[in-house]
Amino acid sequence: MLYNLMNDRIFTSIFNDSKNKNVTARFLSDFLSLDYEYLKDNMKIKVRKRPIEIYSNPYVEFDLYVSLPDMVINVEANNRKRNEKSFAYAGKSYYENYDSKKEKVKKKVIQLNLNNYEKRDKEIEEIIPKDSVNTKYLQNFVIYEYFLPAIKELCYDEADERTKKIISWSVILLEKDINKVEKEVMKVLTKEDVPGFIEKMRKLCEEEKADEFWENYHANVDNINHIIKTERQLGKKEGKLIGKREGIKEGRAIGFEEGINRGISEGKTIGKKEGYSEIIKKMIKKDLSTDIIVSITGLSEKEILKIKEDIYNIEKNNEVLVL
Repeated sequence: MLYNLMNDRIFTSIFNDSKNKNVTARFLSDFLSLDYEYLKDNMKIKVRKRPIEIYSNPYVEFDLYVSLPDMVINVEANNRKRNEKSFAYAGKSYYENYDSKKEKVKKKVIQLNLNNYEKRDKEIEEIIPKDSVNTKYLQNFVIYEYFLPAIKELCYDEADERTKKIISWSVILLEKDINKVEKEVMKVLTKEDVPGFIEKMRKLCEEEKADEFWENYHANVDNINHIIKTERQLGKKEGKLIGKREGIKEGRAIGFEEGINRGISEGKTIGKKEGYSEIIKKMIKKDLSTDIIVSITGLSEKEILKIKEDIYNIEKNNEVLVL
């Protein structure tokens, strides 16, 4: 088994079954030293809603609430240390049974807390709460704290008969091995009750396992979808940044290369042009005709005449500077 009786659903399903009162009566009788026959014949198991002022969800049931002619018993199975809501439930049960006119409690209130955590100094504690001014004990109100892991480790052979029963119940409540549970159940329940108890517990554990599987399945699917969506968004964002960065880098490289090529091309053109100018100047100084220069260089007559004009202006300026 993956679960034990301290699981809320399994615990309430087992002990809130009014059709099988003898199991609940035996359970309460062994823990609280109450008469088994009296419990079985007189107790009423009440499925109660948690009051909204105590718990945010008013539709969640108490673990076990039993009403008798002279007392009420509230049982809580706690898997966390010092569960405050257990004391809140105990206080609520007390004041529901308190007669303010007569200033007394109509029924004795017993709160039984079954705790699945260690307490080394004491395995069992009896707490009688005091009133707000701490001058007297509240009437007919008692809380029992049972620390199941510590009780489970007690030596069975050296214990008295009542303690042996509580040790067996501690194993039944905590153990996840159905074979060990069955062995202990046979010590506290009648032979007629054992098969039904084991069969129901096994079925409840399987149902809980199935429910947890589907809860985890849907949670995992949602989680995976969320991760995929997030990774897609991050990938898209990162892709844009990388693309932009690489695009700028590549753009710069291309621009640089194109600039060089353009510079070379323009340089060649300018150089070629300047080279032609020098050759043309020499042709002009040799008194070659414009038609001959055009045919040799491929330049237009207008371009040749412009060069001649430039040569004339330069020479004229030089004469003026000499003078």
